[in-house]
Amino acid sequence: MASEEESVSLSQILQVVKKQGETFERYQQEYANTLDELKREVVSNSQLKKFKSDAAVKWRFEGNRLQYSFNEELLDLVNQIDWALKYGKAEYATELLSDVSSKIERRNKLIRIADTSDGGWETVRQYENNPLADDSEDESRINRA
Repeated sequence: MASEEESVSLSQILQVVKKQGETFERYQQEYANTLDELKREVVSNSQLKKFKSDAAVKWRFEGNRLQYSFNEELLDLVNQIDWALKYGKAEYATELLSDVSSKIERRNKLIRIADTSDGGWETVRQYENNPLADDSEDESRINRA
């Protein structure tokens, strides 16, 4: 008789553990959904802010506008990282830091192309508009041109 009680208890324990696992999975999904929603909200707020600032300023030089726009993008990402860290969203902050890093690397690459090319920033514009110029072989051909 003791073995029947033990098997029933074991069965009950397994059911409880299964329910806890299902509950945990639901909470995990809700957390992921909430995080995705917050990301969308932050992105839409930053896009609205960018639109307002772009409409208000008339730039004399295109290069200044582009650099300002790049700086604004980075500033917005830094503000999002600050928010993420304040609210314990380390994973989101890590994603944003990766984004900042890749944007700076890309900008530095474009600066190097402009500096080493006789065409300067015109070469960069052509490079950016050419979807085939993403690997180093194409980049070296552009630099030679």
